[in-house]
Order: sequence, then C-alpha cells, then structure tokens
Amino acid sequence: MIREFLAEGGASLVVIAPHPDDESLATGGLVQAALASGARVTVVMLTDGDNNPWPQRAAERRIWIGAGDRERWGVQRRQEARAALSILGVPDASIRCLGFPDLGLTELVSADADAAIAGVCEIFRDTNPTVVAVPSLSDRHPDHSAAHVMCCLALAKCDLRPRLLSYMVHGAASALDREFELGANACEQKMRAVAAHRTQLMLSRTRIMAYAERPECFAIDFGAAAGMKLPANARLPWRISRLSASLASLILVTNDRAWRIAIQADDAAARNEESPRCVRDADGWLWLRIPEHISATSPAFAKLAGRIASPWIYDRWGWTRLGA
Repeated sequence: MIREFLAEGGASLVVIAPHPDDESLATGGLVQAALASGARVTVVMLTDGDNNPWPQRAAERRIWIGAGDRERWGVQRRQEARAALSILGVPDASIRCLGFPDLGLTELVSADADAAIAGVCEIFRDTNPTVVAVPSLSDRHPDHSAAHVMCCLALAKCDLRPRLLSYMVHGAASALDREFELGANACEQKMRAVAAHRTQLMLSRTRIMAYAERPECFAIDFGAAAGMKLPANARLPWRISRLSASLASLILVTNDRAWRIAIQADDAAARNEESPRCVRDADGWLWLRIPEHISATSPAFAKLAGRIASPWIYDRWGWTRLGA
C-alpha cells in the first residue's frame, strides 16, 4: 500500500526529521523507494542536533561546551545529514533545515503553537505533500513526539490532507504498523547513509546500528489534520499520585492556542470558567474540562509535564491526541 502511495502521479513525500540521522535511521528505505517511483522528496530537519554534548566532548577532547561550540557541532551534524541524504539520492536543494532548539521542541510548541508551526507550514505549502513521514506520537524522545504534534497542527493550518506515515525510533513499533520491505541494495545504501553520521556512532554505534537494522515500519493515518470539537469532560490516560500532581502541569495545544494548566483536586472550586481545567479525581485519574465557548478547528493534543527539570532525556508521560 505505501509503495502505491509513492507511485501515484504527482506524488510528493516530505520526511520530518527531529534531528540529523533520524531521516536515515527511520526512512532511508522509504526515501529510496519514493525517488525510484518518481516522487518528489523533501527532507525537513527540525533541529541541527547541536545539544549533544557527550559525543562532542569525546570528539573534541573538551569538558566545557559553550554556545559557539554547540553551533559548530550543529553545522557538522547538518553536513553529515547532507552527506547521508546524498547517498540516498536526495540533493541539497531538497533539504530544509529549520534550526529549532535541540531538546526544545516541546517548549517551542507549548509556548506559542502558531509561531512554532509557521516554518513547517511554509514548507508544506511549497511542497504540497501527498505523503508525510513523521515521528510517532508515542516515541519516547520528547523532540520526536513534539514533532508529530507540530506536523499535524501545520497540516491543519495549511488545510492539507496527505497520508501520514508515523515511524518509531525510540520505542517499539505497534503490531498494527505496516512493514516497508527493503531489497538488498536499498538496505546497503541505507546502512552507508547511517554510517555517514559519524558523530553519532562515536559513543553509540551499537545502539544506532540496532535502530538502523530494524525493519522500517509505519502507522498510516488518513485523518491526521482533522479538527474536532474539544470534549467538555475527557478522562486523560494518566493516573498519578497527589505528589506527582503537585509537581506537574498539563499542556494543551491546538494550531492557534496553547495552555499550561495547573492540576487541581476534583473538588476544587473552578477559579476561571474561561479557561480549560485539569483535575485529579479520587482514584488519581486526570480529567480535562473545557468551557463550552472553546472549540478547535485543528487536532488538539495534551501532554503531562513535570515542573522540575530532569536529567533523563526520554519522556515519562508523552502526549495524547484528544478524541483519537
């Protein structure tokens, strides 16, 4: 089925990569198949992967990493991505780099969703994609799940309805995902492309190559950009303790609004009926309550986020799509 999407007349594939190397790890075979089918391919690097201090310390034999050092590292990672994509057959002119903050996509989309998706919208309008490959909403890396949110909001803003292919890097693919089979030559080219990301292999070769050797699997979503009426009272997929509730808040975003909501006890009096509320019931489940006057013309996503910064990169709770 996916190959049929790529072979349609006027097919245009856009690959959304949160960091340089995701494009090769997750879609190296898909990109080759799209080009072989005559489809236009555009690869979007959301960040330069510059917030990656340990490989940089090892490569440059330094302890302190300043802003200038990070910028230089980001340039190097971007160059590696261009080399990798050249191996896959993608020219420089088909690569877009947005330079968003590495490990900062969640903050970007939750602070100002409309501004965050402006650059992605521009690319979608230019390319008019029929297929978009994007990280899974369930990916444990916060930049990956936030990239999914940004992509869906941007598609809604542009009023586009391509097939969305969600891929998993940090986590296990779902049993319902479709495997995209690669021939021997495509596998060889993909592994060469991954090897071009030399900085990422310095300290994590075993892990990165294990990602690369997994089958490429995609969940297919035909309604990624569909909007909905926000539910008046929806139970969220998180059950947490009182202590966790006191140390967390709820992020709610649509393509033109973003809220950061404190968690209240279920019996707390509503202080502001103009804004959404998040309450914790007696059993620990979280509920989202939306005033009637608030509606959405785009997908809506919610995320439980801790208020205290953690040294652990991977996401504890992740995002959920309301009404999905």
